[in-house]
Amino acid sequence: RRLRAAPRSVESARARPPRRRRTYSAPPTTPRARDRGRAHVRPAIAEKTKPMRPIVPLLLAATLAPLSAQELERTYAVRLQGRVVGHMTESEEATTHDGRPVVRFRTRTVVKVELLGASIDQDFEQTWLLEPGTRRPLRLDARTDTGSSPTTLSGRTTEAGFQLDNGTPPLDLDQVVAAPDLRWLRTRGPAVGAVLETDYLVPELGSVQPLRVTRADPPEREIEVLGVPTIVLVYELDMPSVGTRAVAFVRAADYEVVRYELPPQQMVMELVPASVVERIERVDVTDSILVRTDFEVEDPAVLTSLTVRADIQATDVVTAESLSAPGQRFEGTVDDGRIRGVFTIRPQRVDVDAGLPFPAPDGAFRADALQPYLEPEENIESDDPGIAAKAKELADGATTCLEVVERLGRWAYEEIPYEIPGGGSARRTFETRRGECGGHSRVLAAMLRSLGIPARTPMGGMYVPLYGGAFAQHMWTEVWLGDEVGWLPVDCTAGQFTFVDAGHIRLSETITSFRPHEVVVLDHEPKTATARAPASERRSGPFPYEVGETLTYAWTVGGKALGTERFTYLGVLDGAHVFEGTVDFGGRFVEATRTTVGDDGRLVAFHAEREAGGVRETIDVAVADGAARFSRASDEGDREHRERIDPSVFPLHNNNTLHFALAVDRIGALVEGAKHRVRLLHTEQRTAFPMVLEVGGLERVRIGDEEVDGRVVDADLVGLAIRLLVDDRGRVLRFEQRQQDVRIELQR
Repeated sequence: RRLRAAPRSVESARARPPRRRRTYSAPPTTPRARDRGRAHVRPAIAEKTKPMRPIVPLLLAATLAPLSAQELERTYAVRLQGRVVGHMTESEEATTHDGRPVVRFRTRTVVKVELLGASIDQDFEQTWLLEPGTRRPLRLDARTDTGSSPTTLSGRTTEAGFQLDNGTPPLDLDQVVAAPDLRWLRTRGPAVGAVLETDYLVPELGSVQPLRVTRADPPEREIEVLGVPTIVLVYELDMPSVGTRAVAFVRAADYEVVRYELPPQQMVMELVPASVVERIERVDVTDSILVRTDFEVEDPAVLTSLTVRADIQATDVVTAESLSAPGQRFEGTVDDGRIRGVFTIRPQRVDVDAGLPFPAPDGAFRADALQPYLEPEENIESDDPGIAAKAKELADGATTCLEVVERLGRWAYEEIPYEIPGGGSARRTFETRRGECGGHSRVLAAMLRSLGIPARTPMGGMYVPLYGGAFAQHMWTEVWLGDEVGWLPVDCTAGQFTFVDAGHIRLSETITSFRPHEVVVLDHEPKTATARAPASERRSGPFPYEVGETLTYAWTVGGKALGTERFTYLGVLDGAHVFEGTVDFGGRFVEATRTTVGDDGRLVAFHAEREAGGVRETIDVAVADGAARFSRASDEGDREHRERIDPSVFPLHNNNTLHFALAVDRIGALVEGAKHRVRLLHTEQRTAFPMVLEVGGLERVRIGDEEVDGRVVDADLVGLAIRLLVDDRGRVLRFEQRQQDVRIELQR
């Protein structure tokens, strides 16, 4: 959960009230007005939208539609880094609705990627009913599924305008574009050399976002479409509120989109024969938001100062001046969002008694500049009754505003498990109790605002102890604590409730992207931060299992039975100890594993075969000569990866209690008060994580019909708190992970 890396992400932005569209002539180099209505612009990081900002935000907003009302079907390939990672199918037909003729236009888009070792499937469906001829929208039904709870959006034309079912005011279709295609450019688009600014309904985000459209020069080009030379017009579309810039190629004859490009993401959608998308490959997009560095710190929280040389691609909301903020100084250049220079970062840390008392004195937050950070907004729904009630409950009895921040941040950290994609908005994150860094940050900001404390969510990158040290996209929270303290950054995702470590690189208060090319650490404080604590000595005696013995564990999540896990010790085969296991979560997730370890528990090899959601997959890891070879194979393609590692690592695989049992057993005698440090290699995230084991006292526990004594072992796996109960043989009796409300218990 707290792998401090799990950023995911990307984000949507604060909603703006619809603006009157306008066109104006301007040379291509004219800068875009920045900070228009600052109160209506929202920052973001790994995500600022519904669960996770779709990989193809504008891609779907600009899906295609033929002009005629006859029944048509088309297929578009979604390519990432030159490989087909998804497809869009569309159909259009003439029909009737409520006795009137309409055009029914349907699209479905499926995109499959991998992020930080996790598979992410994105599935978007839209059905529009359009008025024949004018193609004005009469009705919309949309469904977005990005791996967490699906979201829906519906809209209807009313006398007041186009009314969405999310509680927002009706849309004036003369001022807001609501369409399943780009044919509106024929009548409303800009001329060559001109710029159009309008507002655009993005169903995937459930909101209206500002859109800037430029007609490229030359006005006409010839490209090949389905093997046929075709004259097209080219438009550049910039949606800064979600950090997206795209290029659309529309056929000159009918304004049908035939190609759509997202250059920063190396993503293309184009019209293809249906056979092209019969096989989809899953592409790893981790490198688009994460870059490795030559700096390794097991506990980044200790970093008080950091100086880095960075080359980062952001969006053009970022300027050299905006990169210098309290606690951060930047020297360098920014050219069209490309940041090159040196950051010196020294975030302030204050005592819990610092700042204003709580409740704050009247007028403490009256300044006009603070008002945007006290109001509810899209994705930070501080007026939500549930959020406000929980914030009030948690703040009861607090004497300072910072104490309130600490209480609310701790609650978000402990009660909302990390999940990519997560809930996205504050409301959905609060309701589903699932969230990535964006969801955590927005929940905290919404709670604080509901109590009258100004809060905002900046976006940037942060140091994470993955892959031997890396910087990845991230979002956190800033809270205003009065003139004496000012804006104090805090990061509840990382468990930093009253501070942030110096590994946080702040790019913008508004949404931007963090696509790092290089980040090199030049200096840091304290110097001891990079010193790795020695791993605990291990024992190499017999394992606490008889050959052929099978242990069975029952899984419960949220108090509800999830399924069963079993593992069997097969003994020593070819000089190594072999364990086989199975996990069955009611048939929804079924996995068989084979773990091979040395006498001291170090990983030799691992194999898994799983079926989940109708997809079969195998995972293999082999360790030799200080390196691990990772292989994954499925219907979606084969992938291989090689990583230099510490050869003494224990194995770590999701849904595998055995791997924790191996680590606990090999550290030796469990003496109360002892602390042990070990490292575990995650078989899917392909990186090693440090884990601290602290031995506690005895606790009576019921296993089946029998009560036995279990030794408490508290484990900290990069911020993930786990409690183990171990019997006198060294077997795990119970595994508890409170943050996700997981209990795994040995069955007699």
